[in-house]
Amino acid sequence: MLFKRVIKGHALFVRKGFLWLLAVLFLVSLWSAWVYFRPYDANAPGDASWKVLSVSVKRDKSYYWVRSHFRVIADVPLPQSILLVSKNRKIRSADCIRENQVDHISFWVETVDLQGECRVELNGVSFLLKKEGEFSLEDQQEKIFRSTVWK
Repeated sequence: MLFKRVIKGHALFVRKGFLWLLAVLFLVSLWSAWVYFRPYDANAPGDASWKVLSVSVKRDKSYYWVRSHFRVIADVPLPQSILLVSKNRKIRSADCIRENQVDHISFWVETVDLQGECRVELNGVSFLLKKEGEFSLEDQQEKIFRSTVWK
């Protein structure tokens, strides 16, 4: 009986709290969907045969494994891939694998190579992987990026 009186007296408060909770969950869901579905680089060439999905970076002592993941849009063979880093240095890919219409391209780079802008060139088409700016990870730490801003 006491429980019914307490609930009855606070029913309006409980309903308002529940509606606020639903509103917050809805906004968090919208933000999460926007983060997941936004393009990696909004300025990427629209007519290219590839689309950047994400980039994973893993530190190994003073070097980094940079693994870029590209969705294959057109029917093309595995690309010739080059990583263009600051100081006009070009690094050839260490590995290129195609699985389920996704090309996984790996590069073995030094720490200084990731301090400036990084681009990947696939068969002559350039894609921005990282904008200008400082970057570092702890040894054996790995991070996945879904945009060109690496922090």
